[in-house]
Amino acid sequence: MTFKAPPVVMISGSEAFLRDRHVRRARLSASASGWDVEEFHSKKNRAISQSLISASGFFKTKRLVVVKEANKIDVAIVKKQLARKKSLTSLVLVHNGEPPKKGSFVELAKLVPQRCQIHFASPKPWEREDFAVEFVRGEAERSKTPLDDRLARALVSSAGDDLGILSWEVRKASMLAKSRGLDEITVEVLKGTASKLSEAGTRQAVDALACRNVPRLVRMLGLIRSTHGSDPTMKMVGFFTYSVLQWMQVAALLEQGKNLKEVANLVRLHEYRIKTQIAPPARKWGYKALFSLYRHLVKSRQNVLHGALDPWTAFEAGLIQEASTP
Repeated sequence: MTFKAPPVVMISGSEAFLRDRHVRRARLSASASGWDVEEFHSKKNRAISQSLISASGFFKTKRLVVVKEANKIDVAIVKKQLARKKSLTSLVLVHNGEPPKKGSFVELAKLVPQRCQIHFASPKPWEREDFAVEFVRGEAERSKTPLDDRLARALVSSAGDDLGILSWEVRKASMLAKSRGLDEITVEVLKGTASKLSEAGTRQAVDALACRNVPRLVRMLGLIRSTHGSDPTMKMVGFFTYSVLQWMQVAALLEQGKNLKEVANLVRLHEYRIKTQIAPPARKWGYKALFSLYRHLVKSRQNVLHGALDPWTAFEAGLIQEASTP
């Protein structure tokens, strides 16, 4: 396929993986089509100008000129590039981050057609998980080995929301699925490539319980159950009990009027960890509610040890009730 590009393209955004991948693909496509590809820092205005002019000289060389930190480029260079008739060159202006509110980039945004401005914005923090899940499903579709939403969430919960890591995990899973003659990524395939999938959602479930976020807690508990081969009740009771006991200790001390420094000394933990990780849920719940939650965890453990018919259902229902109770 012949590579085509407008005279000037502006690329920006704080979603670094998507932004850099777009630039990398443009460079590879141009090179594969016989174009020269050069890259400059925007401070090298003279070199940029010479590169653009020389490509339109006697030999009529097609050239892709990529400029990093484009907010510092001389606007006159871009104006000349836009004014060239039937230009054989394409100037790609890259800005790492959100579009700046001052500098050359602002003026350039008014000159370059909107269709030639590409922006890769990061989602809001509370939208990050859904954004990563959609990315995973899109990567899987492009690899011609789709996976459902449940597995995509399991992968995000396990591997995190870094798009570069997720892209690599999907590639591994896709290759394994194809090697097995499958046309989709299954839970068995993911377990074969993502070593931590069996613990998917564990940390997120504890975080959801900490802030009493019931919808997220329900989602994470469902994810944990669906990605574990055997009943995970005892394992999850252990995870939750460790955190809840710490919250209870700190809640009791805070309700006695101790400050964070005193609390840190008494429980022998760093004050910063108390302040950022333990005190918030301790205050959110309070000692009385945390004691009730702890009693539920003890009962859930006993259900497993006594051979209860379905310990997970009782464990999950109790957690949701405790988190929902004012």
